Amino acid sequence: MLYASETGYFDEEIVGTLEEMTADLSHAIDALLTRRQFEDSRLLLQSLINAADALVYAFDLQGRAVLMNDACARAMGGTSVQLIGQTRDSIMPREIALAHMANDQRVVDLGGTIITEERNTESGVERVYLSVKYPLKDFEGRIYAVGGISTDITEFRRIQQELAAPISASRPGLLNVHAKQSTRVPGPRRLIVRKPTS
Repeated sequence: MLYASETGYFDEEIVGTLEEMTADLSHAIDALLTRRQFEDSRLLLQSLINAADALVYAFDLQGRAVLMNDACARAMGGTSVQLIGQTRDSIMPREIALAHMANDQRVVDLGGTIITEERNTESGVERVYLSVKYPLKDFEGRIYAVGGISTDITEFRRIQQELAAPISASRPGLLNVHAKQSTRVPGPRRLIVRKPTS
């Protein structure tokens, strides 16, 4: 409601213009509040994932990084600000990037979560990760990216090999049985954890 000292001071055109300006201003304030709430939520999410020692990330269907915690960025040789928007094959050795992208495609094809062993070369050293990968879906249920959490198991694998060495030396038949079994499934160990429910 507008008030003036004189009756008829504001004509209908002025009142209409002021009401439009008020509505526009109200919409702009709502948009700013929504943007602020979104930014606060984004910062909270980033703070939570940055606290993790595991690599936390998401790559869209074109292979571009859309989310990455600090641990993942360090493993890739940069910062999340530098790496977001970059494709895997531009931030990882091509052979390794192709293997990771193939696992992402398995997630998309399955439409569900997988657990797989993946490798990466960091500062010239090969690292082994146990990766949980899952589809990220929009409000219509369409997959738009693949998220992942990868835990470094390099030391675990090294200890496992050290413990297996004396056993395989003293009982070569046992090693041959294991080798025959493992040759049936080539590549890294993979396990599908959950299929989608529709």
